[in-house]
Amino acid sequence: MENHDLNSKPTQQPPSGGFQVVSGQPAGEFQKVSHISGKEDTRVPVMADLSLNAKHRTGVKTFWMVLLVLAGVVLLLAAALGVLEWREHNSQSSGASVQLTLEQPPVSETESTSLDGGLSTEEIAAAAEDSVVGVITASLNSSGDGYITNSQGSGVILTSDGYIVTNAHVIGTADDANQTYLPAERLVVYFHNGESVDASLIAFDTNTDLAVIKVEVQQELTPAQLGDPDALVLGERVAAIGNPGGISLSGTITQGIVSGLDRTVTVGKVGGDQIPCIQTDAAINTGNSGGALLNKYGQVVGIVAIKMGDSYENIGFAIPMDLVKSVAEELISHGNVLLGRVRIGITYTTITQEMSSLYGIPAGLRIVEVDSESDCAGKLQPGDIVTAMDGSSVTDSSDIDPILQTKVPGDPLVLTVYRADENGEGYKTISIALMGEG
Repeated sequence: MENHDLNSKPTQQPPSGGFQVVSGQPAGEFQKVSHISGKEDTRVPVMADLSLNAKHRTGVKTFWMVLLVLAGVVLLLAAALGVLEWREHNSQSSGASVQLTLEQPPVSETESTSLDGGLSTEEIAAAAEDSVVGVITASLNSSGDGYITNSQGSGVILTSDGYIVTNAHVIGTADDANQTYLPAERLVVYFHNGESVDASLIAFDTNTDLAVIKVEVQQELTPAQLGDPDALVLGERVAAIGNPGGISLSGTITQGIVSGLDRTVTVGKVGGDQIPCIQTDAAINTGNSGGALLNKYGQVVGIVAIKMGDSYENIGFAIPMDLVKSVAEELISHGNVLLGRVRIGITYTTITQEMSSLYGIPAGLRIVEVDSESDCAGKLQPGDIVTAMDGSSVTDSSDIDPILQTKVPGDPLVLTVYRADENGEGYKTISIALMGEG
């Protein structure tokens, strides 16, 4: 693996090993950011030393011993040739717009190598290893003549031209005061083949803890095949690929099952929303963040984001790929996320089924206040009870969220409203335009 020297300023020279930086694209010109360079982290990643320093032993050999050794060598060569032959046979806001596709589990007419109809763990690793990368963040040291490693995480290649998705908490440090992230001064992407290249940050979204970065190389990259998380079932076999502990353990694969679906978890270190996530017992550790959770067909169904605290074992969570897909597409297209970032413009209390039976009024959302700046002003009034949105019954926020997640500011929302006034009691259908979160 190439050692990417973070303690020297990047140059226009391409990284060794095959990837060529596209001309005209700076390989790593970064501006100083005082709020990061003032917080030095002198920790340096420990790279695994895989060299073997075997001691060579010499001695006097008898003739018959030499013959035995020669015979053994002949046998070993024959065996090695057989192994080599087998291995050779079996090795096989940027202004842009990207449309990602979630694939359904394949229907195979051939017999599967796994009892559950999917790929073997070896086949999953082979299918996905080139699409999972390491992501290192670094900041300038206090003298401004070198870089200090801040963190190491993982990422998944989305497109052949270099778009990569990872977690927002991977690409920067948490800004607790403003509930956001301060992007790192330098991003370096490490590929499975040991090559590395500087990356640029396209955009990140604090709410979903997702970020998109991009590398510029001449060769086409291998994008991950994206799977539909809705096709997962409880107990299904899954695998995680990432860099637990950092680049020294890059490409680590662990296997487990789907332990839970639609687990509501707060994502990220700051400002994250509660998101229905995929729970797995596959081993997840620091450095896996931003890596791939794969189904038994080798398709990425989630981006690994969270591990429960030290007092828990084998409880990790991944952001489902359908959400990752929509967020990544928006970040690439216009640098922020509009989908789901809407509000109706009302304050309400919940009328439960028990309250409905007790007071003889419909279950739903009883309006307490109407935002005068919203489209609801003049259409809704305190005391109205919203019983449905776009035809779906609503009684609390858990019913509303899935409806609003598919909307952008300005989209229409059809409300079914129960109102008691001087004209009597009855239901009305009212259409309003949604407003942005800001």
